[in-house]
Amino acid sequence: MTPDTATVELLRNHQRVFVVGLGPATSLVDLLEIRLTRSARHVIPLRTYGRDILEPLLLMTKDDLLIAFGFRRVNPYLKIVLEQANRRGASVILITDTLGELYGKNATVVLSARRGPVSAFHSMTVPMTIVNSLLLALSAADQERIMGKLDELDEMREDLLRLEKTGHSSK
Repeated sequence: MTPDTATVELLRNHQRVFVVGLGPATSLVDLLEIRLTRSARHVIPLRTYGRDILEPLLLMTKDDLLIAFGFRRVNPYLKIVLEQANRRGASVILITDTLGELYGKNATVVLSARRGPVSAFHSMTVPMTIVNSLLLALSAADQERIMGKLDELDEMREDLLRLEKTGHSSK
């Protein structure tokens, strides 16, 4: 699977990325938080239920990107996040199985992630493949910048390892 250029450019051209996913989709939020941070993006994860999901939305602007995961049924938390992104003019990548028709009007791009029949076990394999494809495509498109950040990360890891070996850790 190769993501289209427009979707990759959305990722490439936004420095701050909000990522919303609840329930089992929090694993996808965690993956994107780690990998996009390594790609020099400021990631704001939204993985909580209730009112706690609202405060970070105050920071969202038209210069931001929202990556939203929505699976199987209508969720009031996803709905409010999508509405706020639209109200604030943020771009939206929606990754969903069955909610594209319902929420698609709120998204700049909708990526279909079929996870099996409604009555069957729903795997995260397809959404995870989509996320990994997006991340690999971003790495290819923004290789110089991302490789520089990964080199920085390697240097920090080496510094930490050196400090741990000399007994300067906080243990």
